[in-house]
Amino acid sequence: MRSRKKMKIRKNILLFLFVQLFVLQIVAQDSLPIAQGDTLVKSAKPKHRFWLTSAEILGSNAGVWLFDLYALNGEYAHINWQTLNNNFLRGFTWDTDHFSTNLLGHPYQGSLYYTAARSNGYGYAAAVAFTAFGSLNWEMFMENERPSINDIFATTAGGITIGETLFRLSDLLVDNRTRGGKRFAREAAVFVISPVRGLNRLVSGKAFVAETAAGRDFGSPAVEMTVSTGARMLQLFDDKTASAGFTANLSLEYGERFTDEKQKPFDYFTLNAGVNVQKNQPFLSEITLSARIWANNLLYNSLEYLNWGVYKHYYYYDSEKISFRSKKMPYRIGAPAAFGVGFMYQNERSKNLTINSFLYFNALILGVSLSDHFKFDDRDYNFGDGFNIHAGIDFRHRMLHLSLRNESFFIFTLQAYPLDFDFQRYTPADLFAQGDNSNAFINRATLQMNVALTPHLVFTAQYAIFSRYTRYKYFDSVFSQAGEAKIMLGVKI
Repeated sequence: MRSRKKMKIRKNILLFLFVQLFVLQIVAQDSLPIAQGDTLVKSAKPKHRFWLTSAEILGSNAGVWLFDLYALNGEYAHINWQTLNNNFLRGFTWDTDHFSTNLLGHPYQGSLYYTAARSNGYGYAAAVAFTAFGSLNWEMFMENERPSINDIFATTAGGITIGETLFRLSDLLVDNRTRGGKRFAREAAVFVISPVRGLNRLVSGKAFVAETAAGRDFGSPAVEMTVSTGARMLQLFDDKTASAGFTANLSLEYGERFTDEKQKPFDYFTLNAGVNVQKNQPFLSEITLSARIWANNLLYNSLEYLNWGVYKHYYYYDSEKISFRSKKMPYRIGAPAAFGVGFMYQNERSKNLTINSFLYFNALILGVSLSDHFKFDDRDYNFGDGFNIHAGIDFRHRMLHLSLRNESFFIFTLQAYPLDFDFQRYTPADLFAQGDNSNAFINRATLQMNVALTPHLVFTAQYAIFSRYTRYKYFDSVFSQAGEAKIMLGVKI
C-alpha cells in the first residue's frame, strides 16, 4: 500500500514538471528581434534552444542543491519523494532566512535562469517566463522546507532586473575580432559578469571564433561609469555609535536618457553599488538598479527634453549593528519587486549649466523593512507591500556636479503573526506571517558633490541620512535615524 502511495506521489510530481515544461515551451515562442554584429537586424530570427535552456536552469538548481547538501550540510537540502510531496500539501509560506539570502542571494540565482534564456536566443518576454519556471522549481523540488512566497517574487522579479543588467554589461566586453591574450581576458570577464552566457559561449565555440564583426547583441551603447574608492563613516544617531572604514563604489549609466528612436526593455538603466571593508558591517551594503521598460517623449528639442515611461527597480541597502553597544541596526531596506511609472527631464537652456531630474512612482510587490520586535530564526525584518517614491535632481556647471536624491518607501505588513504566538515552542514551518502588524515609512536622502579634477579623475563627497518611522499595532511606534558619509576619489570611464 505504501509503495503505491509513493508511486502516486512520484507520478504527480513528474506530471507537474512535465506540465510546466509544456506551458513554458508555448510561452517561450517569441520572435523578438536580436542584434547581430554591431547593428540590429530586425528581420533576423534567433535560434531558440528550449531544451538547453531548460537543462541549464534545472542543472543550476541541482548544482546549488548539491553544494548546500555536501559542502554546507544544510538540513533543508535533505530531500526525498516524501518531502517533495509535503511541499505540495503544506503550501506556501513566508520564510525566515537571512536578509542577504532572501534579498540578494535569491535574486542573483534568478539572474542565472534569466541569462540562460537570453544567451540561448530568447528575448526579454520569454526570459521572464524561464526565470519564473526556475524559481518555482527550486521552491517546489529542491528544499524540504515549505515553498516561499517571498522567494518566488524576489527570485523572479529581482532575477530579471539583475539578469538583464549583467547580460548587457557582459555584452560590452564581447569582441570576436580580438585574439590571444586580449580575447582570453574579454571572455574571462564575460564569464565573471554573466556566468551562464560565458559558459554558453564556451560550449558553442563562440568564445574562440575570430570574426570581422564584434558580435555584440546590442552594438555600442553610450555608457558612463565611475569607480570610486575612499573612506566611509556610518553613525546610528539613536545611541551615538559610529565606525569608519574603507569603501568602493560603482556608478553606471547605460544608454541614452533621451532619444527619438524606438526603445526596448533595458535600453536605458542606471546602476549604483557599494562595497565596504568596515568592522561589523557587511561587505556589500548597497545595490540600486533602475531600468526603463518603455518610454515616450513629451518634449524633445535641442534645449529641453521630457519623457515618461514604465520602469523596473531593485533596491538593496544592508547594515549590521555598529558595535556591541548598539541596540539597533542603522538600516535595512529591500525592494526586489518594484514597478511603476517615471518621468525624466533635462534643461540645457543655460550655456554653462545643465539640469537633469527624474521622478518615479512605484508599486512595491515585495518590500522589506527592519523590525524592532520580530526576531525568529535568521529573520529580523518584516515583509510587506506598498509603494515607493524616488526623485532626484542634478546640477552640472563645468567642473562641478551637485546631486540630490530622495528615496521614500511605504511598506505595510498586514499578514502578521498572532500576538500569542510562542516563538520558543514552534518552528519556522509553523509560522505564516510577513512579520509584525505594522506600517513603516523609510527614507534615504542623499546629497553628493562631484568635482572633476581632470577629464577622468573625480573627487566625490557624499552624505546620506536614513530615517525610519514604524507604527506598530501592538507596540509603541519607533523612530530611528542613521547617517553615512563618504569621501572618495574616482576614475571616470
